[in-house]
Amino acid sequence: MAGLFHIFLTFDPVLLALIVLAAVLLYSYLNNLYTVFNKLNIPGPKPKWIFGNLGEFRDKFPLEVFKEWRLKYGDVFGFFEGFRPSIVISDPEIAKQVLVKHFDKFHVRPIYNPFVYYPDNLSLLNTYGDTWRRQRSVVASAFKSVNTAHVVKCLNRVADKLVSKLEESAAHCQTGSDITSLIDRFSIDAFAYAAFNYNVNSLDDENATLYRYMKAFNHSSSADNPAAGLARVYESLTPFLKIFDKEHAMLHELHVKEIRKCIQEERIRQLSEQGVNKAEMNFLQHLMHGSFQVQGADGKWYRRGLTDEDIVAHLNSLIGGGLGTLNASIEFVIHMLSVNPSLQQRLYDQIIEVCGNEENPTDQQLKDLEDMDKFISETLRLLPCAPGVARLCTEDCEINGIPFKKGWFVRIMLCTLYTDDSVFPKAEIFDPERFSTTEKEKRHPYAFLPYGQGPRMCPGYNIALYQTKATLVKILRKFIIESCPNTEDPLPTALRPMLCPKNGVFIKLRDRIQTQ
Repeated sequence: MAGLFHIFLTFDPVLLALIVLAAVLLYSYLNNLYTVFNKLNIPGPKPKWIFGNLGEFRDKFPLEVFKEWRLKYGDVFGFFEGFRPSIVISDPEIAKQVLVKHFDKFHVRPIYNPFVYYPDNLSLLNTYGDTWRRQRSVVASAFKSVNTAHVVKCLNRVADKLVSKLEESAAHCQTGSDITSLIDRFSIDAFAYAAFNYNVNSLDDENATLYRYMKAFNHSSSADNPAAGLARVYESLTPFLKIFDKEHAMLHELHVKEIRKCIQEERIRQLSEQGVNKAEMNFLQHLMHGSFQVQGADGKWYRRGLTDEDIVAHLNSLIGGGLGTLNASIEFVIHMLSVNPSLQQRLYDQIIEVCGNEENPTDQQLKDLEDMDKFISETLRLLPCAPGVARLCTEDCEINGIPFKKGWFVRIMLCTLYTDDSVFPKAEIFDPERFSTTEKEKRHPYAFLPYGQGPRMCPGYNIALYQTKATLVKILRKFIIESCPNTEDPLPTALRPMLCPKNGVFIKLRDRIQTQ
């Protein structure tokens, strides 16, 4: 003890003063940081320095924590992810203000996969401001311009192959099996073929690069991945943690090479054929022909198209960031069909009524399947692939008396609304009639946002809905979907990074014609 006291007395007084000053400043900074919600009268759990409220998620499913907090603190509360203040909203009107009316102050979407590789930094997920607006205009226009009749024809072709694979699986395991791998592979095959005429063929080859990349991307950003979790909370650690992201990085490089090759081949084909058939232009072709205005160095405005690197980035964001959600939604719907046989029969009856004996449904017929729309919506209420929407506040403002500060994350937790009896009476019951026109009119329009809302909502949601419905039509015409001994209901879920089946979806398929 005497030795330590001696060291203290002989310590350089200037250095000692600097250390004390740094300690005081650090204490002041952390104290101000972690009391910000108290000062603004925003309720929430008490944070611990450095870690914030991360400890409260230990050994718990994150969505359940948010539901518990909402019951305790109300529709608006704050918590800390490490050093970062986050405000959670479970109010449809404030959600509308954030996503639409005050979009200019919440236009940045936080990155949920912290491990970004070139050229993904050019995608809509990772850009903002004027760059994002220009790119978004071309991507949104491409989705709107795609001929849905042609898209559905492409989806039908791949769905036929899925049905054949399901038939093989049903014959091989008559007591039931997990269909998630088949659905995942079908989804990437169908999207790639319909969107950019690329034959992935992962239904036959599980080693297909695009399929492996999609799996690696989802694992890289999953809540199960501690490296990604740390990087999201402590951004300064990202360069170090990126070292552990080896498989994602490797497959990203292979995948980007394939996409670049696909784009180059398309450009060569268009030159040799002197253009494309406008009625059959796919998403990629519309991206290649799209343009936006940009001001040149001379002050004049010019139109320019997307570069190949821009296009690669946008396709990557859809494959990595969008298809996982689509996969999960189809898998969730199939599960709910297996445990609701009477509603399944109702959907089948409407398919026969609308589509008749036609083997391949048209885009208009898919639109007319209103009972299927309601069934899908109710599934996504109870099993929301996107349980929330996140934005970054870029400017201090006040909404409905709630202060928002620059730098805060804003999390609109939709899943807490979806299980609220005051919004959805008897919320635990599966009832597709909640989404009849009459019932929807009774609710706030922002109480159910399966695809987000506002300028940053999912631009491809319409195509995703076509793919889901085309898939279900093909499956239901061929099979009766039943539960089996391994079926779990309620279905356990995980965040990887979207909400998805935790242990798979086990069902039994019976040939509908033979059964009749």
